[in-house]
Amino acid sequence: MHGLATNFVYFFVYFASVFSKNDQIFTVYRLIPRTRVQLEFLRNLFHKDYELELDFWIEPSKNGRPVDIMVGQKVQSTFLEKLTANGLNFTIRVNDVEKLIKEREHKKWRKTVLRDDSTNRDANNAGRYDIFRYKSYDELVTEYYINHNITNYVDKFTWYIVPNLNPDGYEYSRSSTNPQVRGWRKNRSLRTGCTHERCCSGVNYGSSENRCSHVYHGETAFSELETQAVRNFVKIHRQEMDAFITLHAHSQFWAFPYGYLTGYYPRDVKDLVCTCMFYRYSNLQ
Repeated sequence: MHGLATNFVYFFVYFASVFSKNDQIFTVYRLIPRTRVQLEFLRNLFHKDYELELDFWIEPSKNGRPVDIMVGQKVQSTFLEKLTANGLNFTIRVNDVEKLIKEREHKKWRKTVLRDDSTNRDANNAGRYDIFRYKSYDELVTEYYINHNITNYVDKFTWYIVPNLNPDGYEYSRSSTNPQVRGWRKNRSLRTGCTHERCCSGVNYGSSENRCSHVYHGETAFSELETQAVRNFVKIHRQEMDAFITLHAHSQFWAFPYGYLTGYYPRDVKDLVCTCMFYRYSNLQ
């Protein structure tokens, strides 16, 4: 019996290693659009990311702002031809994403954080991504008696904490070191209408209407069980809530949700911008 169990374990390990193995290298390219034509080309590429299975780590926003795209080896030549045709130069930010993931996991760095340090680097300097840099969010408990500010936060406010808004999507992203799996953004509900087994939904500004896209926004607002759960929870407690904060693993942004109408902002928008800029350019973590 012991021998059978041992053989089963060996078989399971072999099975897992075979089916988690990735057959291509994924590289992250950095592009900086300089003209309106180049920017429009990148925006069109973003909205049709499913055609080449591209993954935009930093999406196109304006001229002079970097755009980072993860590209698989199988479509690399086609991708580079498109860049050349549009006069776009590039630098390589990450040569092999899966190799970097494995190195970070070996060091047991647990949280995925993309550090965009482009403002302090030359455009030709590849820099580096701390995509698995450890970042602890348990200070509210561990520093309660040490940090006076945290003591006040805990004593004066009631905290409602949702540790994971997308449990099945997150669990799937941990199932392999394949960058296409590790960078999964959507849930895992079954859908029809594209070439993938699961065409699932997420919600995000700058999203796509195509079901096969990495950033498909869903059929309607609150079409998914995950977003419905958040909506219902907020409705129940809306009279008690003074602030709503989300922590994102991919990029370090300070965002506030007032983008659905042009020129419409909250009364304290200047305070929000000042707070954002203070943390952006200060030495505070």
